[in-house]
Amino acid sequence: MTDGEWEEIEVPQGSYMSWASRPGQRVIGKIIDYEPQGGVDLQDQPCPLLTVLLAEPTYAVNKDGDRRDFAADDMIMVNCSLYNLKKGIKFANVERGDMINIHFHDLTKVDKGDAKQFKIKVLRGSKINNVHQRSAGGAPQYAGTVPRNDDPPF
Repeated sequence: MTDGEWEEIEVPQGSYMSWASRPGQRVIGKIIDYEPQGGVDLQDQPCPLLTVLLAEPTYAVNKDGDRRDFAADDMIMVNCSLYNLKKGIKFANVERGDMINIHFHDLTKVDKGDAKQFKIKVLRGSKINNVHQRSAGGAPQYAGTVPRNDDPPF
């Protein structure tokens, strides 16, 4: 066999989503992989893990407050360790190929501080053909689902 016969596989290098302390972030994209117990929550218990190919730009904010921007077509990992997100993803019964819209929309006071609240929308794989064609910028456009200026100030 010669080197020309080998197909080189580029392994995707996903980045982890981390949520800011203030509401506003969204993750919108296609679910490439879903592992119901592939992540680990804050008590070292299994939780859902999503691999998402982004359809829209987003950002992550680490515990030090540093922001990292992601572009459409970037691949990210969403470790669903937060209680409301974990519960929502389990209830949504997502599958590979579905489009997902996760919106960190609110904080709620609880005994141990503030709990992040998420809204989750799913476009099942069989309905994805209803999505508009890609825009000139390359990202698919989803009619009426994505506010463009919801980034909290930093």
